[in-house]
Amino acid sequence: MNESYHHIRRLYLEKLTGTISEREDFELSELLRTDIDAQHIWESLDKERRDLDADIILERIDPERELEELNSHLFKDREPEAVRIRNDWWKWAAATIALGIGFSYFFSNLLPWNNGSEGEVAVVHQDTAKTNEVKLMFADGNSVVFAEGGSEEYSVDGMQLESSGNQLKYTGEAHDVVTFNTLEVPATKDYSINLSDGTRIFLNSESTLRFPFYFSGETREIFIEGEAYLEVAKDTKPFIVHTPLADIQVLGTRFNVNTYHKGVVRTSLVEGKVLLQAENKKPLQLLPGQEASYSEARGFATANFDPAEVLAWREGIFYFQHQPLEALSGIISRWFGSEVVFEREDLAKHKVSGMLEKGHLDEFLHDLNKTSGVNYTLKGSLLILK
Repeated sequence: MNESYHHIRRLYLEKLTGTISEREDFELSELLRTDIDAQHIWESLDKERRDLDADIILERIDPERELEELNSHLFKDREPEAVRIRNDWWKWAAATIALGIGFSYFFSNLLPWNNGSEGEVAVVHQDTAKTNEVKLMFADGNSVVFAEGGSEEYSVDGMQLESSGNQLKYTGEAHDVVTFNTLEVPATKDYSINLSDGTRIFLNSESTLRFPFYFSGETREIFIEGEAYLEVAKDTKPFIVHTPLADIQVLGTRFNVNTYHKGVVRTSLVEGKVLLQAENKKPLQLLPGQEASYSEARGFATANFDPAEVLAWREGIFYFQHQPLEALSGIISRWFGSEVVFEREDLAKHKVSGMLEKGHLDEFLHDLNKTSGVNYTLKGSLLILK
């Protein structure tokens, strides 16, 4: 079984048991829409589930009894403190058994002490790697973590990865089977990556990029959530950026895409041309200096924009003019990892102007107090405005 099969099977199990994340649910829908092999694998698994009455098996599982039996087996040679079992383990176990996969798959792939198969680089399973560092996850579920400011080299499946500072580069031979990797940038971080075609992508905090190590076929396609600035290498193959709501097609250009606000995708074109497409909407072509916002309710809306302001996040700066404080809570969360709480409802609507610099939350709060009289308390990751 190849990596694509293992990846689709894992997503199928998560969908079946109701444990799939919003990001992976979106990934799955895109795979089933665009990848014929993924469609065949899904249909095969679904047929197997129906033939084996997997739904009935799931309904008959007694999680407390099964957990007690599993614990007696697991803790036989281990200290209890060393074992952490996910709360939905029994759904996974039932689903794997129902699909004829068996406990061997369950133990080798889903339990938290498993760190992936032996290979050329030490990796950890994505469900158990709790870190606030940049993480690259592979199609088989394994991952590597890039420490901030470090210089590291990895060899994975014939690919040579080099992470230096906050940038990832890689080299290697293209594979016949194209699989997608997922690069996750957490709160407070930013990161960039050079793709195989020469395209450079800069990712803001709390952003995700899905990409293949090498492109094949007639197009170059990636998936983005959060915010990213792209410098797309010119090529005869169209470059397509998929977002949760709309697709952006280019041949060679520089632009910014932002999906932070739920239900809205904003595309700001710096150079070249892009074609925006969304379901049941007329495609929209942007020219340099134009910005398009898309929502399902309003469709596309265009306006001019200031590149210095929109792209300031790459320099660790966020400009705001007459913005309510509640509008800044998202950027504070992404850049400083702090949850913002308002003691008074009217304070959330209080409008302010200025700039916020990454790494300088104290200065922002001091200026906010002096200019607007807003008091604050910072307790760990909790910021209380009052």
